[in-house]
Amino acid sequence: MAPIHRPKIELSQPVPPEVEAGIDLTLQVRVSCPSGCDLRGNLVQVISPDGLLLMSELVTYDDEANETEAFSVTVPSQVAEHSWTVSVPGHQTEEVVHEECSLIIPFTTRPHSTSMAVWDVASPVVIGSSFRVKVGVKCSPGCPLTGELVEVRDERGKKIGGGRLGQTPWPETTALYCTEVDLIAPSGEGMNSWSADCNIEGLELPHLSASAGFSFRVVGPPEHRVTVKVITKDTEAPLENADVRLGFYRASTDESGVATLDLTNGTYDLNVVKPGFETLPQTIAVTQDVTVQVDATVAPDPASEDDHLWM
Repeated sequence: MAPIHRPKIELSQPVPPEVEAGIDLTLQVRVSCPSGCDLRGNLVQVISPDGLLLMSELVTYDDEANETEAFSVTVPSQVAEHSWTVSVPGHQTEEVVHEECSLIIPFTTRPHSTSMAVWDVASPVVIGSSFRVKVGVKCSPGCPLTGELVEVRDERGKKIGGGRLGQTPWPETTALYCTEVDLIAPSGEGMNSWSADCNIEGLELPHLSASAGFSFRVVGPPEHRVTVKVITKDTEAPLENADVRLGFYRASTDESGVATLDLTNGTYDLNVVKPGFETLPQTIAVTQDVTVQVDATVAPDPASEDDHLWM
């Protein structure tokens, strides 16, 4: 009577206990015989409660065990608990009997997770004026989200505006779908915290909703213009792309080193920031149009200072 061998079956990499519904799951099956038998050519079956999902084949042998190539199986699209069976049917030769071996793979499917970003938020904005924000939504496995509705709501949950996600992903991203939402600033001054949300409903696979908050300041109509000219102190050359901060107002210098800010009466702290340069802060009382010059000096090289300390 031929001896009976009882092979052992396992996955080369375990299946996570939770996976997103409808994705392709990569499996690779490893089978070893306690007697070191080479089982290449034997079939591996992946079976669900509804029947056979896929068959593969043991194709490699490393003197200890056989493996299949990595292969993909699509998980169910329903959010629920599931169980697959991976098995190698028993087979017999004149020399030996190999019993069937099997492995139960339990897992739970969950909706696709999503994320949202809001950017290009103007602040401050003038009372009652129109402004626009960009909103992007991404599905973690990269599902196309074209046409999904994004809504913006205020602190009380009132809908303020909305837009549909575009046809193609945002440049230099693989799956960030975006829209621009036109909004109207509130009628009162102060800080506002609004939110954007997207309940993804137009796709076959289940998705979690995405949301993100953003803040902006509302100010009264501008009364005066402040012109800030930034130059390098040693050469008097204009300094371009410097960040000019006048209180909570923001602007950047142009190629002439000039930035203009329209604002209301008040006293403001003026700071100019650009990497590699240093400036002194100033305080400005704005009661009329005013022009201010800021001298920027080249910041010391930290590496050079460190070298000096060790000399």
